[in-house]
Amino acid sequence: MNPREHALRGERGGAVPEFVFVTALLLVLALCLVQLTCFLYARNMAMDAASNGARVAAFSDATPADGVARATALAEGALGKASVRSVRVSEAPGAAGEVVNVSVEVMVPVLGLMAGPTSVTATASATRFG
Repeated sequence: MNPREHALRGERGGAVPEFVFVTALLLVLALCLVQLTCFLYARNMAMDAASNGARVAAFSDATPADGVARATALAEGALGKASVRSVRVSEAPGAAGEVVNVSVEVMVPVLGLMAGPTSVTATASATRFG
């Protein structure tokens, strides 16, 4: 047996474990990417709901309850009723007018299937003039 055949004999059967390890690594990487996407989607939907709620609440003929209703409807429409933890509104005097703050807290879905144990909060402000 020449040295080349002897060296190649130790490599025999190595493809299966390599395939299993690489496949497992790629699967974990893909699941992490899906979870990151779910987090970013939940965050963006909470930010959109909060900003729309603040804008509606800042209308001159609207009440803070109108802003809460709008933010709740948007968050529930995007993420589902079970994912919305809380929607809060506060008002404070500002230099140009009254400032309306809307805060939306939503649960981050686990792999897009169900509400998870973590949440994300988004807050937006709008000024009520006049």
